[in-house]
Amino acid sequence: MLYDRPYMRVPRFGGRTSSFLKFLLLLLIVSFVLQTIVEAVVDKDAYYSFFLWTGFTPEGFLSGKLWTLISYACLHEGPWHLVLNLLAVFFMGRALEEDLGSKMMTWLTLFGAASGALLWFLFNMDGAGGLVGASAIAMAYVTTFCLRRPEQPITLLLFFVIPCTLKPKWILWALLGIESYGFLFTELNGLTAGVAHSAHLGGMLAGLFFFGYVRS
Repeated sequence: MLYDRPYMRVPRFGGRTSSFLKFLLLLLIVSFVLQTIVEAVVDKDAYYSFFLWTGFTPEGFLSGKLWTLISYACLHEGPWHLVLNLLAVFFMGRALEEDLGSKMMTWLTLFGAASGALLWFLFNMDGAGGLVGASAIAMAYVTTFCLRRPEQPITLLLFFVIPCTLKPKWILWALLGIESYGFLFTELNGLTAGVAHSAHLGGMLAGLFFFGYVRS
Protein backbone atom coordinates (compact mmCIF):
# COMPACT_ATOMS: atom_id res chain seq x y z
CA MET A 1 0.00 0.00 0.00
CA LEU A 2 1.39 3.43 -0.96
CA TYR A 3 0.91 6.80 0.68
CA ASP A 4 2.69 9.99 1.82
CA ARG A 5 3.31 11.54 -1.58
CA PRO A 6 1.16 14.15 -3.39
CA TYR A 7 0.55 11.78 -6.30
CA MET A 8 -0.34 8.93 -3.93
CA ARG A 9 -3.04 10.71 -1.94
CA VAL A 10 -6.82 10.63 -2.29
CA PRO A 11 -7.73 9.91 -5.93
CA ARG A 12 -9.79 12.42 -7.90
CA PHE A 13 -12.69 10.13 -8.65
CA GLY A 14 -15.25 12.82 -7.93
CA GLY A 15 -13.81 15.38 -10.32
CA ARG A 16 -13.03 13.06 -13.22
CA THR A 17 -16.09 11.01 -14.04
CA SER A 18 -14.50 9.89 -17.30
CA SER A 19 -11.43 8.52 -15.53
CA PHE A 20 -10.27 5.36 -17.23
CA LEU A 21 -8.92 4.04 -13.94
CA LYS A 22 -12.32 4.33 -12.32
CA PHE A 23 -13.86 2.45 -15.24
CA LEU A 24 -11.23 -0.29 -15.04
CA LEU A 25 -11.67 -0.82 -11.31
CA LEU A 26 -15.45 -1.04 -11.67
CA LEU A 27 -15.08 -3.43 -14.61
CA LEU A 28 -12.86 -5.78 -12.59
CA ILE A 29 -15.23 -5.77 -9.64
CA VAL A 30 -18.40 -6.24 -11.72
CA SER A 31 -16.74 -9.02 -13.74
CA PHE A 32 -15.77 -10.86 -10.56
CA VAL A 33 -19.32 -10.56 -9.20
CA LEU A 34 -20.70 -11.93 -12.49
CA GLN A 35 -18.13 -14.74 -12.45
CA THR A 36 -19.10 -15.65 -8.88
CA ILE A 37 -22.82 -15.66 -9.71
CA VAL A 38 -22.29 -17.86 -12.76
CA GLU A 39 -20.15 -20.27 -10.73
CA ALA A 40 -22.72 -20.46 -7.93
CA VAL A 41 -25.89 -20.71 -10.02
CA VAL A 42 -25.09 -22.80 -13.08
CA ASP A 43 -23.65 -26.30 -13.28
CA LYS A 44 -19.97 -27.09 -13.78
CA ASP A 45 -20.29 -27.69 -17.52
CA ALA A 46 -21.90 -24.29 -18.07
CA TYR A 47 -19.28 -22.56 -15.93
CA TYR A 48 -16.53 -24.32 -17.87
CA SER A 49 -18.06 -23.03 -21.12
CA PHE A 50 -18.16 -19.54 -19.62
CA PHE A 51 -14.49 -19.84 -18.73
CA LEU A 52 -13.57 -21.05 -22.24
CA TRP A 53 -15.23 -17.98 -23.77
CA THR A 54 -13.69 -15.43 -21.40
CA GLY A 55 -10.50 -16.89 -19.89
CA PHE A 56 -7.33 -17.27 -21.93
CA THR A 57 -6.48 -20.84 -22.93
CA PRO A 58 -4.10 -22.15 -25.60
CA GLU A 59 -6.92 -24.10 -27.22
CA GLY A 60 -9.25 -21.11 -27.30
CA PHE A 61 -6.59 -18.76 -28.66
CA LEU A 62 -5.60 -21.16 -31.43
CA SER A 63 -9.25 -21.62 -32.35
CA GLY A 64 -9.67 -17.89 -32.98
CA LYS A 65 -10.92 -16.47 -29.65
CA LEU A 66 -8.66 -13.47 -29.90
CA TRP A 67 -10.74 -11.39 -27.48
CA THR A 68 -9.54 -13.63 -24.67
CA LEU A 69 -6.17 -11.84 -24.94
CA ILE A 70 -7.96 -9.08 -23.01
CA SER A 71 -11.05 -10.60 -21.40
CA TYR A 72 -9.05 -13.05 -19.24
CA ALA A 73 -7.84 -10.10 -17.16
CA CYS A 74 -11.40 -9.53 -15.91
CA LEU A 75 -11.57 -12.97 -14.26
CA HIS A 76 -9.92 -13.93 -10.97
CA GLU A 77 -9.37 -17.11 -9.00
CA GLY A 78 -10.80 -15.70 -5.79
CA PRO A 79 -11.38 -12.54 -3.76
CA TRP A 80 -7.76 -12.23 -2.58
CA HIS A 81 -6.49 -12.52 -6.14
CA LEU A 82 -8.87 -9.71 -7.09
CA VAL A 83 -8.03 -7.51 -4.09
CA LEU A 84 -4.26 -7.68 -4.64
CA ASN A 85 -4.64 -6.75 -8.29
CA LEU A 86 -7.08 -3.94 -7.46
CA LEU A 87 -4.62 -2.46 -4.97
CA ALA A 88 -1.74 -2.52 -7.46
CA VAL A 89 -3.87 -1.12 -10.29
CA PHE A 90 -5.33 1.58 -8.04
CA PHE A 91 -2.16 2.92 -6.45
CA MET A 92 -0.01 2.74 -9.57
CA GLY A 93 -2.77 3.69 -11.97
CA ARG A 94 -3.86 6.94 -10.36
CA ALA A 95 -0.29 8.28 -10.43
CA LEU A 96 0.18 7.22 -14.06
CA GLU A 97 -3.14 8.58 -15.29
CA GLU A 98 -2.25 12.04 -14.03
CA ASP A 99 0.92 11.87 -16.14
CA LEU A 100 -0.31 10.01 -19.22
CA GLY A 101 -4.02 10.74 -19.47
CA SER A 102 -6.88 8.31 -19.96
CA LYS A 103 -6.19 7.55 -23.64
CA MET A 104 -2.60 6.44 -23.06
CA MET A 105 -3.68 4.51 -19.96
CA THR A 106 -6.17 2.61 -22.09
CA TRP A 107 -3.44 1.57 -24.52
CA LEU A 108 -1.08 0.63 -21.72
CA THR A 109 -3.78 -1.55 -20.14
CA LEU A 110 -4.63 -3.36 -23.37
CA PHE A 111 -0.98 -3.79 -24.30
CA GLY A 112 -0.11 -5.08 -20.82
CA ALA A 113 -2.92 -7.65 -20.82
CA ALA A 114 -2.15 -8.90 -24.34
CA SER A 115 1.60 -9.04 -23.75
CA GLY A 116 1.14 -11.05 -20.56
CA ALA A 117 -1.17 -13.52 -22.28
CA LEU A 118 1.12 -13.98 -25.30
CA LEU A 119 4.26 -14.58 -23.26
CA TRP A 120 2.39 -17.06 -21.05
CA PHE A 121 1.11 -18.78 -24.20
CA LEU A 122 4.64 -19.23 -25.58
CA PHE A 123 5.64 -21.33 -22.59
CA ASN A 124 2.31 -23.02 -21.84
CA MET A 125 0.83 -23.72 -25.27
CA ASP A 126 1.00 -27.48 -24.68
CA GLY A 127 -0.72 -27.34 -21.30
CA ALA A 128 -4.36 -27.83 -20.44
CA GLY A 129 -4.67 -24.91 -18.03
CA GLY A 130 -5.80 -21.34 -18.51
CA LEU A 131 -4.88 -17.81 -17.54
CA VAL A 132 -6.99 -15.37 -15.52
CA GLY A 133 -6.33 -12.18 -13.57
CA ALA A 134 -5.22 -8.59 -14.07
CA SER A 135 -1.70 -9.19 -12.77
CA ALA A 136 -0.08 -8.48 -16.15
CA ILE A 137 -1.84 -5.11 -16.23
CA ALA A 138 -0.68 -4.37 -12.70
CA MET A 139 2.89 -5.28 -13.63
CA ALA A 140 2.73 -3.03 -16.70
CA TYR A 141 1.60 -0.17 -14.47
CA VAL A 142 4.31 -0.81 -11.87
CA THR A 143 7.04 -1.03 -14.50
CA THR A 144 5.97 2.14 -16.29
CA PHE A 145 5.70 4.04 -13.02
CA CYS A 146 9.10 2.88 -11.74
CA LEU A 147 10.80 3.74 -15.02
CA ARG A 148 9.21 7.18 -15.15
CA ARG A 149 10.05 8.04 -11.53
CA PRO A 150 13.03 5.86 -10.59
CA GLU A 151 14.51 8.17 -7.96
CA GLN A 152 11.36 9.54 -6.32
CA PRO A 153 10.95 7.78 -2.94
CA ILE A 154 7.62 6.16 -2.10
CA THR A 155 6.48 4.58 1.14
CA LEU A 156 5.07 1.06 1.23
CA LEU A 157 3.23 -0.61 4.08
CA LEU A 158 4.74 -4.10 4.23
CA PHE A 159 2.09 -6.58 5.32
CA PHE A 160 -0.15 -3.47 5.57
CA VAL A 161 1.60 -2.59 8.86
CA ILE A 162 5.34 -1.87 8.54
CA PRO A 163 6.25 1.41 6.73
CA CYS A 164 9.16 1.08 4.33
CA THR A 165 10.48 3.87 2.08
CA LEU A 166 12.15 2.80 -1.16
CA LYS A 167 13.06 4.21 -4.51
CA PRO A 168 10.94 2.83 -7.37
CA LYS A 169 14.00 1.57 -9.24
CA TRP A 170 14.79 -0.87 -6.42
CA ILE A 171 11.19 -2.04 -6.32
CA LEU A 172 11.37 -2.75 -10.05
CA TRP A 173 14.65 -4.68 -9.75
CA ALA A 174 13.22 -6.72 -6.86
CA LEU A 175 10.10 -7.59 -8.83
CA LEU A 176 12.15 -8.53 -11.87
CA GLY A 177 14.31 -10.83 -9.76
CA ILE A 178 11.36 -12.50 -8.05
CA GLU A 179 9.42 -13.04 -11.26
CA SER A 180 12.48 -14.26 -13.18
CA TYR A 181 13.32 -16.74 -10.45
CA GLY A 182 9.74 -17.96 -10.30
CA PHE A 183 9.63 -18.33 -14.06
CA LEU A 184 12.93 -20.18 -14.43
CA PHE A 185 12.75 -22.47 -11.42
CA THR A 186 9.04 -23.08 -10.91
CA GLU A 187 6.91 -22.37 -13.97
CA LEU A 188 9.29 -23.96 -16.48
CA ASN A 189 9.41 -27.02 -14.22
CA GLY A 190 5.64 -27.24 -13.97
CA LEU A 191 5.60 -26.05 -10.33
CA THR A 192 3.57 -22.89 -10.85
CA ALA A 193 1.49 -23.06 -7.63
CA GLY A 194 -1.13 -21.01 -9.44
CA VAL A 195 1.25 -18.11 -10.24
CA ALA A 196 1.76 -17.21 -13.90
CA HIS A 197 5.24 -15.68 -13.71
CA SER A 198 5.55 -15.55 -17.48
CA ALA A 199 2.40 -13.41 -17.69
CA HIS A 200 3.84 -11.09 -15.04
CA LEU A 201 7.04 -10.77 -17.03
CA GLY A 202 4.97 -10.10 -20.14
CA GLY A 203 3.26 -7.23 -18.36
CA MET A 204 6.63 -5.86 -17.27
CA LEU A 205 7.89 -6.11 -20.84
CA ALA A 206 4.85 -4.16 -22.01
CA GLY A 207 5.61 -1.46 -19.45
CA LEU A 208 9.20 -1.26 -20.67
CA PHE A 209 8.21 -0.84 -24.32
CA PHE A 210 5.46 1.60 -23.44
CA PHE A 211 7.89 3.70 -21.41
CA GLY A 212 10.29 3.80 -24.35
CA TYR A 213 7.48 4.76 -26.72
CA VAL A 214 6.18 7.60 -24.54
CA ARG A 215 9.68 8.86 -23.82
CA SER A 216 10.54 8.99 -27.52
